[in-house]
Parts: sequence; C-alpha cells; structure tokens
Amino acid sequence: MAQPTRRWVLLILSAAILSACSKHSQPSPQVYFQTVRAEFQRGDLVAAQAEADRAYEQYQKTNPDWAWRFRVLQAETLVWQGLSKNALTLLDAELPASLSTDEAAVRRKITRGLAYTFLQQFAEAENQLGEAEKLASKNQPKLLGEVALSQGTLLVLREEFQASEAAFLRALKLARQENLHFLEANAMGSLGLVNMKMQHYGEAIDWYKASSKLAESLGARTVMAKNTGNMGWCFYRIGNLDSARKLFTEADGLSEQLGLQKDELRWLTNLGVMYYDRREFDAAQDYYQRALRIAKQLDDKLDTAISLDNLALIAIKQQKLDDAERYNQEALSLQGTGISRLYSVYNDGKISAGRKNFKRAESLLQHVIQKSERDFSLRLDAETALAELYVTLKQSLPAEQTYQRALATISQARSTLKQDEYKLTFLANTIDVYDDYVAYLVSRGRNGQALRLVETNRAQTLIEGLRLARTTNFTDSKVFQSEGVAKRANAIVLSYWLAPEHSYLWAITPSRTAMFVLPGESVINQTVESYRKTLAGPRDPREIADANGQKLYNMLVAPAQKLIPKGSHIAVIPSGSLYELNFETLLVPDPQLHYWIEDVVITNASSLLLLRGSASAQEGFADKRLLLIGDPVSPLYPPLPQAASEVERVKQYFPPDQVQTYSGKNATAQAYLKGDPGSFSYIHFVAHGVASRASPLDSAVILSGEESSYKLYARDIVGKRLHAKLVTISSCEGASGRTYAGEGLVGLSWAFLRAGAHQVVAALWEVDDTSTPQFMDRFYAEINAGRDPAVALRTAKLALLHSDGIYRRPFYWAPFQLYKGL
Repeated sequence: MAQPTRRWVLLILSAAILSACSKHSQPSPQVYFQTVRAEFQRGDLVAAQAEADRAYEQYQKTNPDWAWRFRVLQAETLVWQGLSKNALTLLDAELPASLSTDEAAVRRKITRGLAYTFLQQFAEAENQLGEAEKLASKNQPKLLGEVALSQGTLLVLREEFQASEAAFLRALKLARQENLHFLEANAMGSLGLVNMKMQHYGEAIDWYKASSKLAESLGARTVMAKNTGNMGWCFYRIGNLDSARKLFTEADGLSEQLGLQKDELRWLTNLGVMYYDRREFDAAQDYYQRALRIAKQLDDKLDTAISLDNLALIAIKQQKLDDAERYNQEALSLQGTGISRLYSVYNDGKISAGRKNFKRAESLLQHVIQKSERDFSLRLDAETALAELYVTLKQSLPAEQTYQRALATISQARSTLKQDEYKLTFLANTIDVYDDYVAYLVSRGRNGQALRLVETNRAQTLIEGLRLARTTNFTDSKVFQSEGVAKRANAIVLSYWLAPEHSYLWAITPSRTAMFVLPGESVINQTVESYRKTLAGPRDPREIADANGQKLYNMLVAPAQKLIPKGSHIAVIPSGSLYELNFETLLVPDPQLHYWIEDVVITNASSLLLLRGSASAQEGFADKRLLLIGDPVSPLYPPLPQAASEVERVKQYFPPDQVQTYSGKNATAQAYLKGDPGSFSYIHFVAHGVASRASPLDSAVILSGEESSYKLYARDIVGKRLHAKLVTISSCEGASGRTYAGEGLVGLSWAFLRAGAHQVVAALWEVDDTSTPQFMDRFYAEINAGRDPAVALRTAKLALLHSDGIYRRPFYWAPFQLYKGL
C-alpha cells in the first residue's frame, strides 16, 4: 500500500547575521559586544544570550545605548533558539532617541519582524520588516541584505516562493557586494530552503552544500546544523534514505550541542518519519511525542500541528481511529487556510475512509488534490489514497484514472530534477504507487498491462541518458510488443518485479507471455542474502546441497520451467535484491543437483525497452580496436600480482596495430578520459575497483596517479560517450553499487552502459587475482573464435566449473556477469 503523508519540518534560517568584527586589546563595550556577537555567529547561542543579558545589566545605568545594543543581540539569540515570544518581550520598549539611526534600531525591527514571522503573525512581521527597510535605506545601507533575507523568510512561510527566491537572491547579491560572508552563507542556505519548498531538491542540495562550505570556513556552526538537517530532508525526498538518516542524526547532535531547542524539535520530527517509513511505529511515535512536547513548550502552533498530524497518521495506521481523530481535530484547530491545513484534511479523509464514510472521504481527498498543486508529495499521497478508495468501492474506471493521475504527478516531479544522482534516488519514495497499481491490474487479470507498466518505468535515467524514447501509454498493447522483443533478442526474457505483498514474474518467449505470482519481497530478500553468504564462503553450495540455492530456483525459475528448453538464451530483468544475485548459481534439482548455468546462457538487462534496442545494436562490429588499461601503480592500493599477465593475455587476441595500451604509471584516469574511448570497440580494465553504496556515482576504477587523481569515477565515465561492443571491468565489485527501486543496480557497470557501451562484463564481488587471468584468456579466445560475448563468458565459466581444483566453486567463476545495454 502507498505510504501515507508524513508532516516534515522544514528548517528556516534566521536572518540575523553579521560579518565578524576584529578584536581589540582594550576592554570596552564595543569589544565586549564584538566578542558576544562572534560567539553568536559561531552558534554558541546559550552562552551568547547569557553574556548579552549580563552586559545589559552591567551597562543599563552607566551606558544605556550599549545596554540596548546588547538587549537587541540577546533577542536575536532567542529568535535563533526558537523563543520568539521571549524575544518580543525583550524588545517591547522603544530604543533611546540617541539610537534612532543606529544599527541597533534596524536590528530591533529585523528581529521583531522575524519573531512575528515565526509566530505566523504575518501582518505584524511585514510591518516591522518594512520599517526596517526604510531605516536601513536611510541610515544603515549595509543592513539591507539582512532585511531582504528576513523578508524572504516571511515570504517562504506565506508560501510565496517566487517572491521569496527573489528576496534571497537580492540578499546574496548585497552580501557579496559588501563582503559580508556570514550573510552570504545564510542567503545561500535560504535559497536552498526555497528550492526545497518548491521541490527542486537537486538545486536545494547544491545551495546547502555551498552554504555549508562557506559556513565551515567561518565557524558558523548554527548555519551548518540547519543546512545539514535540511539536506537530510532533500535526500529523503529523492529516495536516498541512508544519507537522509545520517544527516538528520548529525544535525540533531549538533543542534543539541548548540542548545537549538527548536531545531532539535525539527530533527526529532524527521527522525520520527524515518522510523515510520521502516514501520517501527512505536519508535516513531516516541519521536513525535517528544517533538510535540517541545512544540507546546515553545508555544509554536505550526510545529504543534505538525506533530499532531504525524501522531494521527500512526493512529490511522494502527487503526486507532478515535485517537487519530482526537489528534487531528486538535491539529485543525491550530491551522489557517494554507497548504499546512491540507495535511490535516488529508488525515480527515483517511479517518473517514476507515470509518466507511466513503462519500465524505472522497470529497476530502478530492479537495486536497485540487488545492495541493505546489506540494507534489501531498498531492501524490491523496491521489493514491483516493485510488485505493475507488478500489474498495469496486469503481474500476475512477480507480484507473486516479492511478494514472498519480503516475503523472510522479513524472512531473521527477522532471524538475536535473542531475543523475537525484533522478536515481527519486523513484524509491514513490515505488509503492507502482506496487499498488501493478497489484490492482494483476487482480483484474490485466497481466499484459501490468507488464507494460513495469517495463516502461524501469531504468528511466539510463534510458534518458541514451536518448531512447520511453513509451508511457500503458493501455495500448500495440505500443509495446513483449514477444517481439524476445524474438529479436533470440532469448527468453524473465522479467521480475518484487513487491511487499506479492512479487511477479513475466516469462516472455517469442510466441507467448506468461505471468506468475511469487512470494513477497521480504521472503525473497532474506533467501538471496543467505545464499550470497554461502557463495562467499569456503564450501561449494552444490556439494552441500545448499537449501537456499534450491529454494531460489524453485521460487524464481521453476514456475516458468516448462517455457525454458535446455540450451535457451535467457535475458534476466531483475528487481530489488535480484540485481545482486547471479542466476547461473541457482541449484536445479533434476535430474541431479546442478547449477543452472549448465542448462542455459544467461545475460542481464535493465528493461525490455533497452533489450528491444540491443538486438540490432550488436551488428557491424567487425573491427577489433582495443583500449587496454591495467596493472596500475596506486598510492593507496596494493599491486595486483597477475595484472601484467592478464594484460599480455588479452592483447594477444587483437591485431597489434589495433591495440592502445596504458599500463603501469601510464594507466591513469586521464589516459581514459582524454584518450578518445568512444573510438574503440573493446575496452578492458585490469585494476582494483571500489563500489560506493552511499553515492554510487562515486564508485571508481583504481588507476595510477597522485592521491587526488588515481580514481576513474563512475560520474566521469558517464560523461564520455562510448560505442564499444564490449567493456570488461576485470576488477573487484565492478558491477556492485547500490540498487535503486525502478532503476536497478547503479555503479561502474551502469555507468559504462549509460555512456553507451552495448555490453559490459563486471564482477558482483571480489575476484581472485590468480584465476582471473586464466578466465579472461579463455573468454577472449572464445570471442576471437567468433563467439557471442555471452556464450564466450559461459564457456569460460564452465571451464572452471568442470575443473578438478578449487576453481570449480562459484566464488571463482560466478562473480562476472554480462549486462546488456542499448
């Protein structure tokens, strides 16, 4: 089922920032003030507040002007801590007439404006900031940037995002003109905020990173804490949950150190969402309750409503509808008429559906959809909930139309992302919508349409990068002929889709397509993980009749066994954990226990769309130009003892005048990037490889060079267009990376496919340095004899499997897999 909407807290940067002042040796009010403001800028807010209070008491009678400057600074620290009401109380009285044109007069107006902003008293905030702008224009023009920043913050909370962005850009321009670096860092962070609110997550992350880099150089820990937490939210929204959780935890710890009570509330809320997504509802509820206590202590209506909304969601999930309604009614009583209120209206719709008041539920969800044009996440959740409602009511046409609207919403949101790494993670947060729709179609016997839905939404980033048109008409069977793809590829296609309740297999032959229902993904995932551990262990799975290897064959292949004659060519389109499973290693029980590689030739594909294009792409490769890079000298990795031997073995199968070799110190990343790799039909690497699960485009081939330049990164590989028939990555973890829902396993092999390679051979796990040269020798000998790379790879594997020594174990022959591209 689709995940319900969770209320996130977006952290807004305060505008009270000033460039650092130099210190003087003699104590004076000015030096004291500069010291306390520097403390404030570093993020030591509690200490700065206490110092400012002491200074106010010290100078109240002897020097009232400086006393008031400290009083304004104290109020600024309170606003940053989320104590806006306290700040307003401090600033109720007017400043002395002697300060009417002073910086303190402008700062008093700015601080009051921000306090009213965070209390959602927008008319008062606008009035204060307007007066601050007039005062600054006349008397303190260097503060106009801070005024603009504060006005932008007000506009964000009023959901006037375009005007807010313009205000933040104005603040950034003024900060750079006046060389005010703290203001500059704050303005960039605020631009991250408004882009995040507009769901331009990639741009938001870029702004946050730039802000944090500058803030770190200035020691502005509060700005860094806010940026870190907000980046966590962006990474969550684009589906990178590991990075999101890490960033939230870092932000929470730093905020606690700095005494940022309101920030702590926000990260508690967002960590609650992380546990909610993991279905650990008790832990999530604890985070939300703690956030609620802080919000009420701060008398913050918006954050109180957010916490109540989240608690209502958990109660709905646990079918405690009375509790949910109690939380939700309290939230509704605290909110106005904007987007924020729609979250509670959405909850009301879900509660009504749970009470079987379907007419009211439909009306409420339709209202949320109509009013949430600017909030993709809320709109998508409302569309999904409405589709589920129509399914319950057995209203097929409205259900179908609403699912289609939900998919259009996903496509619209994804189109705003510009960088590959953000697109890669995006579908993970929306994959449950596809799961629901696929299950709906299958339940109505529309298996062909379910297949088209699955296949036209796989590998989207890869397909876009290869400039291959993507069909999105799921209802027209003439648009997408799966049997025709199998016929052109001369293969039987096994297309998998793992989902929580039930998984699915479509077995596609040149003459028919059959669909089979498989166990839920948790069962499959656990079995895959157990079998991978066996494959990496000291014993041969076949010799010990490993139960998981047999179970996986029975679950994943046996249902379609009658459609797969012995000797067939199989194209596997994996899903989820199956990307990290070599199907060749599955144990077939009859006529005696053996590996499936002994029956069939297996390749891997990312989608039917790519497979459709790959069949014709294999023609016209009579030339044998080879780019060979290997046996590097790395500053941080040990040499590969057999690398030089492998380089020589591979070279012998190509005409000498057609081989470009970079070895030893010459085997560098620049040699590849500047060596016209697009002109070669074969590319072969003999080197270490590293896979990055946190950031898969940081996966790299380890080559020669200085400590800062010895890696050939996946992100750089993507940028060099290839036409190679075959790229071979003879290294550890060349195929490993991170599996993204809907996109597949992203790492080095994906990068070469994305660059245009037609086929890639890469390893799922660590390869043996002794056996690999022998393996590659046989592989290229077969290619030299005219064999297709898939057949050549299988032959080389069987040679090891049927040998008498230790190399017969799949640990030695099974890591290498062939991946088909365009």
